[in-house]
Amino acid sequence: MHSQWQCIMVMVFALSLLVSSNSSSSSTANSSESSSSTTVRTSICLLPPVCMHNSPRVCGRFPDGKCQRFNNICHLLEAHHNGKPAAVWHVAVRECRFVAGVGHLYRRPCNDGCPGRRVNCKRTPHSAEICVRTNNQKECQLLANVCQLRHQNCQDTPRHNWHRTDKRRCGAARVSDNPRPCLPLPIREAPKAVTHEQAEHEQQNK
Repeated sequence: MHSQWQCIMVMVFALSLLVSSNSSSSSTANSSESSSSTTVRTSICLLPPVCMHNSPRVCGRFPDGKCQRFNNICHLLEAHHNGKPAAVWHVAVRECRFVAGVGHLYRRPCNDGCPGRRVNCKRTPHSAEICVRTNNQKECQLLANVCQLRHQNCQDTPRHNWHRTDKRRCGAARVSDNPRPCLPLPIREAPKAVTHEQAEHEQQNK
């Protein structure tokens, strides 16, 4: 009886070893297949349509105010991330109006709609006054009208540094004042929730 029990235990142990070896081999095979399939999938690089050779040309603006044409948006983004010599930003195609070809050799000043010389703005009523802020939203200034805003963006350095904002951010500033720190806008409080009892009370009072 004791010998039979030992024989049964040996058979169970052998079967367990056989099952474990089969499972490990199958898992190894599956992992190798998955890794090989993953390798095959990642090795194939499919470019999006905007990065193809026949994709539309795009225009990029550099910090010095010059523009350059790029073969596609992917080339522009690559130049922006590399930042050599400086980061470039995607702008409207019309700003590359005076750029003859693609590449840094054809880089020219951007066509930003600014006139070649200063323009005298007409006098306007106080209702036409606007508040403008800088790109970093730190300084605000009160201008007489939109014409002065266009003039300031075209003639001052850096260009296009001013944008229209809420008039309250200029506070009590006057048109002749220099730029000053922008005032914060008041925070709007969320409306309080009306309870069922309050609603019934209002209905009764009507």
